[in-house]
Amino acid sequence: MIKKTIRLEGLVLRSLDIDQTKEFYQDLLQTEFKLEKNDREVSYYAARDSQRMLFEIYPCIKAVTPPSPNLTFQVLRKNIIQERIQNYLEEEMKQTGYHQWEILDPDHRKITLRQDEGMDELIALKSVGIHSPNQLSVRDFYRILLGVKETEKNADDSTKYYSFSVGRHDLELYPSDDFVVPASPSFIFETHKLDAFIDKIHYGVFKQSLPRKLMFADPCGRKIHLYERPKKTSWCEKILDRFVSYR
Repeated sequence: MIKKTIRLEGLVLRSLDIDQTKEFYQDLLQTEFKLEKNDREVSYYAARDSQRMLFEIYPCIKAVTPPSPNLTFQVLRKNIIQERIQNYLEEEMKQTGYHQWEILDPDHRKITLRQDEGMDELIALKSVGIHSPNQLSVRDFYRILLGVKETEKNADDSTKYYSFSVGRHDLELYPSDDFVVPASPSFIFETHKLDAFIDKIHYGVFKQSLPRKLMFADPCGRKIHLYERPKKTSWCEKILDRFVSYR
């Protein structure tokens, strides 16, 4: 198993109406989404939240069916968040637990809001939930990719799911009767040791599009972009390196 050297850097959501979806998440997160173009001249929106988590919204021809992913946010005050997105709510927020509510985004993805009055921020992404009829093979894939053992949990309806801790975020894997089409979301991960993954990930098709970037897919076809970010050297390590060089 790969040592835990990876973290979730961003999500790529797909939408039939990227303008409407952008407005929703812009109001929800209170961050500005900018219109950008990729190398194929496809226009999309991108922004980072207060935790520097990257959200990208890409267009798609067909709606993602069933809607995916599920997103869970921790919020300081539910009423503040409700005011931000009031214009998008077709009905009252559905309370699903103690200090927990459920809404839908414009693409009918399930959004869970959990109030935590001990937070330093107003809102922060907590978990990303994906679905698969091949739950065990997808579980094994992310166990290797993330280098951590999953925790088996039960949802409110007693459905068994697996949860992986990825730094500040959790990746949750739920069973499903159907594949998500088109496969969604795409994940953006970062690591300081890209070479460690080249030899150990055997799913999907590797494509090294940049010197320090890999592209591949999980068993359900979700795209994964894995970037290498050089590790910052601490002042202590710099002193040690200099000491060694003088020996």
